[in-house]
Amino acid sequence: MKKITYNLQTIDQVVAVCIKKMQKYKIFAFHGHMGSGKTTFISALLEHADVNQAVTSPTFAYVNTYSSDTYKTNIHHFDLYRLSTIDEFYALALDDLLFDQDAFIFIEWPTLVLPILKKNRIVCELFFDYDKENIEQRIITFKESTD
Repeated sequence: MKKITYNLQTIDQVVAVCIKKMQKYKIFAFHGHMGSGKTTFISALLEHADVNQAVTSPTFAYVNTYSSDTYKTNIHHFDLYRLSTIDEFYALALDDLLFDQDAFIFIEWPTLVLPILKKNRIVCELFFDYDKENIEQRIITFKESTD
């Protein structure tokens, strides 16, 4: 598991690590406390994937779909924070996008759907660093999950 400390000034270097993983993986599950930087990190990732649309948080829409000029495919950005059960997820017909085999899938608050996700994915965990000198500092870990 790779652990990287970063802030907004160095986020592009960490995004480059994630971009390299997009050569092998299409599903990225982002865990982290509220305000840990999941949406900010995904926004930077989408920018590097040459998404030329305005990137917004899908908190109330549950999912936003973007087109990537670099990858010539869609990227579905989910935020499942407001869902309580897998039945709610299915009732919203979000599974069609989750299982889009041509697209990249970025999921914030993925715990609800982990049991139905393909095993070949990257699990990203974001943490506050709690460095009193730099309160904007974050830690991210990348774990390849193939089991």
